[in-house]
Amino acid sequence: MKKVWYWVIGIILVFILLALFLPSGEQENEEIFLNLQKEIYYRLVELQDSIEFEDEKYAEKMEASYIVIAEYYKISEEEVRAIVIKGVQESWEMPEYSESYICDCYDNLYNCDDFSSQAEAQECFEYCGGVNNDIHWLDGDDDGIACESLGY
Repeated sequence: MKKVWYWVIGIILVFILLALFLPSGEQENEEIFLNLQKEIYYRLVELQDSIEFEDEKYAEKMEASYIVIAEYYKISEEEVRAIVIKGVQESWEMPEYSESYICDCYDNLYNCDDFSSQAEAQECFEYCGGVNNDIHWLDGDDDGIACESLGY
């Protein structure tokens, strides 16, 4: 009978330790949500950094960047603006990225021939919003794959 009690006490201790040291589902969800917010913030900052200040449509393009991000992440412009405010208030720093291709998402400026590979075209396509915002018409058949003619 003593062995049974030792097992019961041992199992209870394991559950107590797990409860203390493993993050709860709520904490994990909060962390995932915060990471998503940071991703949205970083993506917007990158997009806005690609806009030339000397561009005559600078203000219009800056405003449109909120729409592009909102449509890409399927959230409202107000939610994007709230995330930006949070990012500024909490001083979120941009992560170090390897050099990545960033393209203009406001005008139809690119054709498949402008890219050196399908992967590069795909990156621009996804950066600008993918199927929901194929501003450059890189995905002729709306299957989510840009410039299939360039091969893989």
